[in-house]
Amino acid sequence: MARLRAGVASGWIEIDGQRTEITPDKWVSTRDHSWGVRYGVGQPPVDVEPVGDGIGGTYEFFWSPIYLERPDGSHYALFLNYSLVDSAYGRTKTVMSAVEHSYGRVERIVDIEPELNYDPINRNFKGGTLVCTMADGSKRR
Repeated sequence: MARLRAGVASGWIEIDGQRTEITPDKWVSTRDHSWGVRYGVGQPPVDVEPVGDGIGGTYEFFWSPIYLERPDGSHYALFLNYSLVDSAYGRTKTVMSAVEHSYGRVERIVDIEPELNYDPINRNFKGGTLVCTMADGSKRR
């Protein structure tokens, strides 16, 4: 059977003599295979000309591995990776997302249109819906 990049974990971790047991009934895990620099993370690069206040404009990003269980007890995972950058250079949208089934089938998500709600005072996230376009053109909410 294919292994999901999200799943359950087992084993133990020991830090400064304190051992923590990790059991599948209480722990989930994920593995991030991505590489590269994320906008707005770390020190500003010193080898490029700054534009306005860093990248300028706006930046929206979410990355979320989600491990789900169906009513029959089988599992699958959603990997949602989305970024939208509006800057002096224009608009760049990146979607690297998929539904991974435990038996190995992967359904690619080729576009995401977030319909998200934020508090008007402090911009805290309040909820919303992601409209996902699958590789076959179908849409899922």
